[in-house]
Amino acid sequence: MFKTQYPFEQHNHTPKKNTHPLIKIFLCVLIIIVLRSFKDLTESTIMQDKDKKDNPYETMRKMALETKPEQLGLSFLSTQTVVYGIVMDWDVKNGKASIISFMTGDASIYFSSGGGIIGGGTHERVSLVSKELVTNAQLFLDKAKKTDLTPLPEKENVIFYFITNKGIFFGQDKLENISNQSSIWLSLFLTGNELITELRKIKEK
Repeated sequence: MFKTQYPFEQHNHTPKKNTHPLIKIFLCVLIIIVLRSFKDLTESTIMQDKDKKDNPYETMRKMALETKPEQLGLSFLSTQTVVYGIVMDWDVKNGKASIISFMTGDASIYFSSGGGIIGGGTHERVSLVSKELVTNAQLFLDKAKKTDLTPLPEKENVIFYFITNKGIFFGQDKLENISNQSSIWLSLFLTGNELITELRKIKEK
C-alpha cells in the first residue's frame, strides 16, 4: 500500500561543520526524544481508533493539499509565491502520519491506520505554533521543487509539501539524516515536532 515511486530525487547532504561537541550531543538527544515521542503518540492514537471501519485519512489529506487561499479567507499578489499551508508526511511504525498546518493557525494530524487530532487551531498555543511552522516553511521554499504529484513517503522518510498560491512544492529526506543533523530540513522538522507536542497536549486533556 505504501510502495510509491517518486517523481523526484533524494537530496544528498553533508553534516554541518564547526559545531560545538556539546551542542551536537544536545541536538542528538533532542532528536531521539522527538522521534520516540512521536512514535508513542502515533501508536497510542492508532490503538484507540484501530477498530474504525471508515478511515478518512486519504480524504482529509487530499482536502488539505487541495485547499485554496480563498477557502481560508486569504488573498495574495500574483507576483508573490506565498506558502500558506504545509503538510508534513512521516513514515511511522504503523503506517503514515500527516501533520497539516495553515497560515490561519488551523492544524490537525491524521494517521493512515486511523485516528488523529482535528481542529487544533482553536487552541491558542497550537494556533501560534501552526502559524510559526508555515512562516518557517516560507524560508525553505527556495530549497523545494514544484510537483504535480503528492505521494506518501517511502519507509524511513519524511516529506514536506508546501502549499502555495502558485502550486505545490516539496522537500524530502531520510529520517536518518534528521537524526544525524545533516538534513537541510532539520529546523523545519523540529518546528513541526513542536506542533505535534502541542496537539498531543490536546489529546491528553
